Amino acid sequence: DDLRCIRTGKSNLELNSTGKHFEDELILLDASGKTIGALGVVFNYKPGDDKAALAKIADQVRDEMKEQLPSKSKLFGPAS
Repeated sequence: DDLRCIRTGKSNLELNSTGKHFEDELILLDASGKTIGALGVVFNYKPGDDKAALAKIADQVRDEMKEQLPSKSKLFGPAS
């Protein structure tokens, strides 16, 4: 799932096997917009929950992280 998401740039949206969690795996971007990995966001889910709204929240989380990630080397470098 990670590599497919990274290679295609498309989110992987699915319910887990129990149907209790909605998972959105999406590309992780640095501040310049370069793909640096994949991000998984998992929500508690019950039938009738709006999957599109949950996916939008996951996009917002990713976008907030993007602003704080100057580069892949900074992400995996020593803590400052």
